[in-house]
Amino acid sequence: MTKEEIVRNYYASWERKDWSAVDSLLTDDFTFTSPNGDDRISKTVFKSKCWKGQVEYAERFEVESVLTNNTEGCVKYLCRTTQGASFRNVEYFRFAGEKIAVVEVYFGGRLGYPSAAASAYSVIRAHCGKFTGKSGAGSGMARLSCGHCAE
Repeated sequence: MTKEEIVRNYYASWERKDWSAVDSLLTDDFTFTSPNGDDRISKTVFKSKCWKGQVEYAERFEVESVLTNNTEGCVKYLCRTTQGASFRNVEYFRFAGEKIAVVEVYFGGRLGYPSAAASAYSVIRAHCGKFTGKSGAGSGMARLSCGHCAE
């Protein structure tokens, strides 16, 4: 399975509300970090706090961009909620073999998302300070890649 397939399976498992499938994609020492005060929380805490708190709220993930190499990746998605709202996030993944070892989430704006590409550039700049490539028309970041991580 490619790293992109692992990432897409992760979001598909959320949509199916299948913790067993999510769990099978995560390492035993998986950690999760978010702006909500989650600083490298364990898989057990992630399940009780994030999974149980969000699984019924998230209806569908529209994965807009996936950028991966052998050890890490960035994903931009639009989540459609069961209440008819939506939000966009960018998530950084680190892999250990065929499993996800780390997820760090960067939240999109609450009042909209005026520049998806600019936000993705910011995440990559925060990650390693540089990026390569250019965005494709209409996609926001079709060819965006981290200069440090690019293969």
